[in-house]
Amino acid sequence: MSRSKPIHPDLLSMARRGDIAGIETIKLIILATPRSVTAEVVDVLFENMTMCPVPPLSDLKRETLKMYKGTLTAIPPALCISLFWSIVTTKACMKPGVKTAVVANILEHDGAFCRWIQFSMRSGLPSLPGEELGNSFGTNQKRFPLQAQLLIKLLALDESLCEALLSSDPFIDLFLELWCGEASRNENGIMRVIDLSTEHECPIISLAHTFVQTDASLEVFLSRCSGKTLRQEFLQCLLDRVIRGDTGSNIHTMGWALSLLKLVELADRLWTSSSAYRQAFHKTLFLPHFCRAWRTVTSFFAQDLEGCAKIRFMLCLPTMIRMLSMAIADPARHLHKNWRILGGGGFLESFFQSIFTLEDRVWDAVWPGVIQNLATLLAYPALVHPTCFGDITIIEVKISSPMNVAYWNVFARAWSRAKAASEALVERPPENVCDNPSCDGTAATPKAQLKQCGGCSSVIYCSVRCQEVDWQNWHQKECPHAARVYIDRQHKGMTYDSRTRGSHAALLEVAYAEEARHQYADHSVLPLFSFGWLTDDSGGAHDHLLSSVETYWGRHGTSPASFPQEYLRPRYESLVAEYVAGNYPSGWRLVEGNFPPYGDEKAIYVTALLKPAGSGYRTICCIARFKY
Repeated sequence: MSRSKPIHPDLLSMARRGDIAGIETIKLIILATPRSVTAEVVDVLFENMTMCPVPPLSDLKRETLKMYKGTLTAIPPALCISLFWSIVTTKACMKPGVKTAVVANILEHDGAFCRWIQFSMRSGLPSLPGEELGNSFGTNQKRFPLQAQLLIKLLALDESLCEALLSSDPFIDLFLELWCGEASRNENGIMRVIDLSTEHECPIISLAHTFVQTDASLEVFLSRCSGKTLRQEFLQCLLDRVIRGDTGSNIHTMGWALSLLKLVELADRLWTSSSAYRQAFHKTLFLPHFCRAWRTVTSFFAQDLEGCAKIRFMLCLPTMIRMLSMAIADPARHLHKNWRILGGGGFLESFFQSIFTLEDRVWDAVWPGVIQNLATLLAYPALVHPTCFGDITIIEVKISSPMNVAYWNVFARAWSRAKAASEALVERPPENVCDNPSCDGTAATPKAQLKQCGGCSSVIYCSVRCQEVDWQNWHQKECPHAARVYIDRQHKGMTYDSRTRGSHAALLEVAYAEEARHQYADHSVLPLFSFGWLTDDSGGAHDHLLSSVETYWGRHGTSPASFPQEYLRPRYESLVAEYVAGNYPSGWRLVEGNFPPYGDEKAIYVTALLKPAGSGYRTICCIARFKY
């Protein structure tokens, strides 16, 4: 063990005055005898940093870089920072008194400390361990990840220090300097700094992830990065790293998998916590790039599922589920595009194939999250292009638990049903159900000829004749009330429209044809389909995605009276009365569907009158009611 030598007071005085020779001599002594570090040495380093004002970063342009590198006023603080990092990263130096001094000085002087580091990173001054005058590590590609790694180590030093720094504007600015750092420029634009050369995650990505781990630090970060330009730049840097990780060279697959996990978690936290960031996400092509990246990662793990790799893959699954959640939590106008990307990009198929490589105990933890995120999708087939579904029923199921097998069988059948409804919708106009109850044309005209009520935008007709008839019979009284509901829902950003209602009707057609056509010939019974996922107390799945439930008229309170659309009550009761009286042709059936909440809706019921069509059924008219 090296013998500790006290640092002479004259050397400390020289360092305090910013004497370069004094600082470098102290550094040599500490490297030789780490235990010679005292709290006084730490105090001297921070006195030097606070004594010299940090040059404005806005003045740091190319023509002034050389001047700052050579000026005597800028070099001493940079050397003090380098010496500080040497102390923090050397275990023998960090005696209790030294650690206390480190924490106390940073808490008191975090502004000067962070700004000098930021200045040194931008100017290239030697401020990292091992850097010397005239011998820095050079490029951002090497310096920035190392600096991020040092900051992560500093955050782990003390809990109170970590909380203070994550709430510090200068520290956030320092992080943004690293996050937005350029590795290079080419004809495709700026390449951001990312280090994926080892099996460990990129330090810059890890540092970014620390800001979203607690609600308090996330709130401060969102407040600091509230500007529109900065938000967009931050997300673009995130996307650049996804692209570089998936397409770059010298990439360690394990390191990239761990980094991608953190990037998705980061994106998910920003997405769910800030509507401004959610809107900014839409201006980037984040979803297809995330899909391609996950395909690369899952292909790697599928080839090697032993030991550590298998454990890492198990950790990745919740993050993949976050991607599903982000896609389905999007506003309705984006859902169709999102799911087309997920399906067409092969993400969903590879996702299920990946799940089946794992044991039942992993399924027990993962599957409820999958169901929660996909159940709503299966109840809204109009939002999903047929190519998104694929044929997941042919995937080899490698699970043995009877409960998990039952889960999968229910889900696969529901998936097939939603696919059938989606395919049927391809052959129809987007708004495919005429609101005139006496019409049996079922909106066969092209979309350009469809007639929407100009007063309330809530009903649609296949012809002018149908619009005139329904106006005289029903809609003349409904229109003012419907207009108020429509305006209220538009103000709240709700998007349940005639297209979505038509997709629900298509799903009811498929469900009734498959499960209930021979069971409910009695017009005194209303078959109610509940398109949701329920479990009993033992965790078993009820097949409510498929099974119908007998509901006698008036017994379950699903009439419009219990919904904001009270004005629909006469239309609803007339439809029921005509059906019960047998006034519709033989074979026509009235059915009802209870659909899971979508957006801010609390309940959605759709009542549809179906007529036989080929081997199935076709909706004649339907009424949608919803609570919100």
